[in-house]
Amino acid sequence: MGVKLETKKKLFAACGGFCARCGNSILIFDNEEKNEVATPPTNVGQICHIKAQSKGGARYDEKQSEKERNGYNNLIVLCSNCHTIIDDEQNISKYTVEYLTDLKKKQEKKIQENKKNISEYEELIQNILEISYHWDLKMNSLLTPCVYQNSIDDFRQLQGYLNRFFYPKK
Repeated sequence: MGVKLETKKKLFAACGGFCARCGNSILIFDNEEKNEVATPPTNVGQICHIKAQSKGGARYDEKQSEKERNGYNNLIVLCSNCHTIIDDEQNISKYTVEYLTDLKKKQEKKIQENKKNISEYEELIQNILEISYHWDLKMNSLLTPCVYQNSIDDFRQLQGYLNRFFYPKK
């Protein structure tokens, strides 16, 4: 049966393009060629079974149905390195079903929070663009810069967001 295409799409959307374990991007851009045509990124993410797909695999559960085995709740997106690490025999006691399920939930929550933050800041960015436009008009008409405190606050808020976005704390 295998993993359904709909489930695969949902998994990759929910992971936000990042490995659930190491947090690295699973989309790699090939920047070696300096041509004018942009090449799409290579997806190095792998859909991994939390409870193994087959007997003898890491964390295999014989009571699990095939539908559950290939269902969304039993799958996690990892980079190839992390997939190898979690399924390595010497690491099985560390990477339990509970640990991996929790890891997936934490990543999904973080991605949802980031999406919420981005949508909140879209409005802020729109306001700042409008402020910039009006500030330009004032400068051109008055020949002296005139910035209101709420404009400065908006710029500081945007600066804080950009710092958090580009320099996140791990």
